[in-house]
Amino acid sequence: MTITINATFSKVPTATEDGILGMRVLGDSPITRPIHIGLVLDTSGSMEGERIKAVKKTLTVLIDKLVAGDKISVVGFANEARVLLRSHVITADNKAATIDTVNLLDAEGGTNMECGIVGIGSSLGEEMPDAVVLLTDGQVNQGITSAAGLGSLIRSYLQAVPVYTLGYGEDHNAGLLKALASRTQGTYTYVNNELVLPESVGDLLGGLQSEVAKAATILFPQTWVCLELTTVEKPGEYQIGSIIADKPTWIMFKIPAGSRVESEATIQYKDCVSSELYTKSCVFDTSLDILDITEQELRCQTARTLEEIGAMLQQGTFRGAKMKLNVMLDLLNASVSSRRPLVIHMKAQIEEMIEDVKRMEMGTPDRRQITAMAMRTTSLGANYSAQRGVTGGGAVFSSPQQREARTQMVTLYSQEDPAL
Repeated sequence: MTITINATFSKVPTATEDGILGMRVLGDSPITRPIHIGLVLDTSGSMEGERIKAVKKTLTVLIDKLVAGDKISVVGFANEARVLLRSHVITADNKAATIDTVNLLDAEGGTNMECGIVGIGSSLGEEMPDAVVLLTDGQVNQGITSAAGLGSLIRSYLQAVPVYTLGYGEDHNAGLLKALASRTQGTYTYVNNELVLPESVGDLLGGLQSEVAKAATILFPQTWVCLELTTVEKPGEYQIGSIIADKPTWIMFKIPAGSRVESEATIQYKDCVSSELYTKSCVFDTSLDILDITEQELRCQTARTLEEIGAMLQQGTFRGAKMKLNVMLDLLNASVSSRRPLVIHMKAQIEEMIEDVKRMEMGTPDRRQITAMAMRTTSLGANYSAQRGVTGGGAVFSSPQQREARTQMVTLYSQEDPAL
């Protein structure tokens, strides 16, 4: 397993002008190892019917795709938590029984996310999963309800485990789920139809199966300004989280005028197999394509724009949202990287959004339509920020193994009765 960290400038800082630096982290040669995935699932009354059925079907397909030695933990939460599977080891002979267990999930009661987080954390003790999926379709209305409070519980019970939040339908708190995912180096996904469930879980499964490092953190001079949307909680530190084989992760910085170009940055990470901690220095590499750097700078700008647009849509500020989207589209079209695949993808999505906003501006959309578009926009911005996720039907940030796992999950899910 090899981790490399390289950087170059698209614009070198001078005595009077700021510079732009792109840093690329890349891992290769994953080693096959057992994985442990945790799921904390809303089973309140609003999940009754097709939603809980879709969750059970997704779990059935997930269990089918796990291999002998993998582990799964499942906790349902409503008024109280219900631990169905605790560090359950998959074998060739117990998959059917495992599926029978998750099919015991039923939907009734309120939405107490606190008990779900405490339920999985206290049941596992020191045996942390590799990742946790947290799914809800409603507003948290019992126990601790704020992002600060629930985030504190996650840090205490799940430590450095990334949490991937899924918001089902238009009635959940998108801001809360986005904040919980961002703080743990997961991502938030808006589930606007049932196929997004196997897509998201399949993408995560493929990532865990090809993960080469955990808890990766970039250490950089405090004079640098990180351009990524995710908040830098400690000066001079940016948390990446997982490193997946054959999937580059970029971090963009603004280097203030007058800064020393040779200032050093490093990466710290935990090896997935040995759990040993490693530190590597960033190597300045002028062979990196400048168009890659400008493309990634546009990604950061697009992520920030989409976050702002999501808030504007919730407020019904359609004209302002349309103007801001057009400004971003002009910026993408004018860039030297306008023909790069990611930029082409972003342009297409923004043009689609402009048309959607125009229709809303000219018509009389109801609150659910407005909320749905705002959530999709927020989720898409979170995906661009975290460089992972499947919102909008694309997998531009997925590795080959993630795309394969995602396709297999959706194919099995789409069968009337998933084969076991």
